[in-house]
Amino acid sequence: MLIFHTDASARHITPEGHPERAARVAAVLRGLDGAAWRDSPLADEADILRAHTAAHLAHIKGAAPSSGWVQLDDDTFMSEGSLE
Repeated sequence: MLIFHTDASARHITPEGHPERAARVAAVLRGLDGAAWRDSPLADEADILRAHTAAHLAHIKGAAPSSGWVQLDDDTFMSEGSLE
């Protein structure tokens, strides 16, 4: 099994107990110890625009907090490290 991963995911901070949290990613990574790893490159804007509209990307960029986190909808949170 080949797994792609970036340490940038650890900078996406969500409230305690939220399923998309850095501690959960860390636990999964520990469980996959021994697997083959490759560093995942970060997506550039052109990559993102293949799946999302320019308006959506602009909305997400505009919502990015300078500190802490913000709630975008009922279950989506964004922290200062989420855009990376």
